[in-house]
This record gives sequence, C-alpha cells and structure tokens, in this order.
Amino acid sequence: MELGQFKDSDIHQPELKLDETGKAYLLETARWARFLAIIGFVGLAFYALGGIGFAYAITSSPELGMLTKGVGATGILLLYTLFGFVIIYPVVALYRYTVLLKRAIQSNNIVTLNDAFRFHRNYYRYNGIITIVIIGLYALVFVMMIAIGGMAAAA
Repeated sequence: MELGQFKDSDIHQPELKLDETGKAYLLETARWARFLAIIGFVGLAFYALGGIGFAYAITSSPELGMLTKGVGATGILLLYTLFGFVIIYPVVALYRYTVLLKRAIQSNNIVTLNDAFRFHRNYYRYNGIITIVIIGLYALVFVMMIAIGGMAAAA
C-alpha cells in the first residue's frame, strides 16, 4: 500500500501500530545511526589523541609554548576536555538509540521503543541547543566586530 492509499479509518486508530514495513525502515535507520555513532566514537578518539599530541608538542617546543601565550599544556588539555564532554553526549545518545531500537523491534517491546525514542529526541534536542549556542556566539562576535570597527573608525 502506497502512502496516499490509506483510508481515513486506517490512519486514525486508537493506538499506533507499526507494520513490517515501518519496522524495516526503523531498523535501516538504526543501522545508519549506529554507523554514524561509531564514526563519532572514532572521531572522539582521534580528537583525544590530537589534544594529547598538541599538549605534548607545547611542552616540548618553546616556540609553540610562546604561541599559546601562557595557557600552556594544562590549559590546552582542559579546553580539549571541555569540548570532548560537549561532543560526547550526542554520540552516546545516538548509539543508545540504535541499541534500544533494535532490541525493541526484535522483542516487540513498547517500553524499550519509548526509551529508544527518548534517546533519539535527546540527540536532536542537544544538537539543537548546541546550534542555538553557536549561532548566539556568531552573533556576539559579529556585534563585537562592528563595535571594534566603529571604535577604530572614530579614533
């Protein structure tokens, strides 16, 4: 049955039922989401190694130490750790969604399915909040650039 071929009585039922086609679509979505989550974990590992490598380079090279202007290796490691904590939650939420979704469909368990959808919602909510924060930071930088440009023009 194609999308436009449903009767009104098929669409408005007292409870939502998932047929085999819907389950297949969700399982395929879970496979792709799992792939992206694993890529996210690998990316986080490279990110951590890069932070450690950069901190080591700062401690072993006086020229790089001068570029960081007193922040030093500890400051760089703290910054990388902070960004790592910001980045890790959506990857974990996406992975938990995939695991719970697959388990829910295999066991036909609505409670597990709701838990999976909760992690799915959290993934998008978190990414939305991060996007709003980044847009706000861009707006703040833009306003600061205008203010600094105005002060430089007045001087």
